[in-house]
Amino acid sequence: MKKHLFFLVLAIVMAAVTGLYSQSGCLPDGITFSSQAQIDSFPINYPGCSVIEGSVIVQESIDENIISLDSLYSIISIKGDLKIGSSSMKSNFALTSLSGLKDLTTINGSLFVQGNPSLTNLIGLDNVTFLGDDLIIIGNESLTNLTGLNNVLYINGILYVVGNKALTSLDGLDNLTSIGGSISIGGNTILTNLSGLGNVTFVGGLLTIATGNKSLKNLSGLNNVTSIGGLNLNYTSLTSLNGLDNLISIKDDIRIGGNHMLTSLSGLESLTFVGGSIIIGYGEEDGSKSANPMLMSLNGLDNLDYTTPGYLQINYNSKLTTCNILPICDYLANGGKADIAKNAPGCNSQQEVKDACAVSVDSLMHNDAIQLFPNPTTGILKINTPDNTEWSVSLLDANGRLMILSHKLTNGEIDLSNVPTGLYFIELNNGQRSITERIIKQ
Repeated sequence: MKKHLFFLVLAIVMAAVTGLYSQSGCLPDGITFSSQAQIDSFPINYPGCSVIEGSVIVQESIDENIISLDSLYSIISIKGDLKIGSSSMKSNFALTSLSGLKDLTTINGSLFVQGNPSLTNLIGLDNVTFLGDDLIIIGNESLTNLTGLNNVLYINGILYVVGNKALTSLDGLDNLTSIGGSISIGGNTILTNLSGLGNVTFVGGLLTIATGNKSLKNLSGLNNVTSIGGLNLNYTSLTSLNGLDNLISIKDDIRIGGNHMLTSLSGLESLTFVGGSIIIGYGEEDGSKSANPMLMSLNGLDNLDYTTPGYLQINYNSKLTTCNILPICDYLANGGKADIAKNAPGCNSQQEVKDACAVSVDSLMHNDAIQLFPNPTTGILKINTPDNTEWSVSLLDANGRLMILSHKLTNGEIDLSNVPTGLYFIELNNGQRSITERIIKQ
């Protein structure tokens, strides 16, 4: 009888504890799991503990292995941070799955996934719909994608994805629509695109693409982003900025330097507002670290409102000859502050750019007599010249490369059927003046 009474009292106490935990939360100071035994005993030590008031850290100690989070099934909300792994060392060597967190819906703080060498995806976080602060993904050697975060709609803080050497895509963030802080992507050696960010329209802070993304050649995947806080491209492998096609506004600075494969600013054609500085190339005079040595033209900034930037710096871009695009011309003509030096002839100083701008304006005075149609074109482009003199015609791509050699204009047309789709420039010359028109091949 006494034995039965003991178990009855124990059951009542356990029920009371369970009710207390479930109603008011538990562990206000958080909890750290450093061994599998601690995880396995969690339901026993903290019965009914589903709302953790503090932070949760999963980081195995040196002589322990954590292989499963299955015993954390009762946790539905974490009011602090969730940290899986460590930023200072590799940990959780045997952890391959986060499936034990399948009932977790809310993280009021940040989510850190750092230094988990066997983790290949984030499945187990599928029911997380609210992330109150940052998403930090660092140094997970086997992580191939971010599948498991599919229900996160926005991030209030920063998105930081760095040093994940097996990461091939950001798939898993497909429902993410806005990021309140910055984006930083770096050191993901086989990441080829940013397609998992395809629904993001707003980035409140800097968009930084840093060194180490060796396979990332453009920004495809950011096609729906219309506004960012700033643009920072440092020592990347980018060849173009394609992917920013709908970017309209940059609140603060543009900084583009040390991009040794970047040939053009194509992709920024929708950009109209830059609230800070525009800095293209910076750093040491020899250009070995900070220049954009393959950049030939500033085309891409053609639709920028020249009244919006506060400062212009164009330095150490050894092949940059074309700086006399209309917004830059208007900016300088209206007294905009600028530092222009150490580029190719034509863009070596403010005066050189102003001189080139004057030639452009003189050319534009004659352009109203030139007619090109259809534009866009799928093949044959008709050209009506302003007089009966003999004109030659040539075609350059958006990077200034000659696609069709200069030749006599015959029958008033040029055949672009074999030219890839994209933006091009038609150059017409009659020996006395030169006229350049932009056309699009579809």
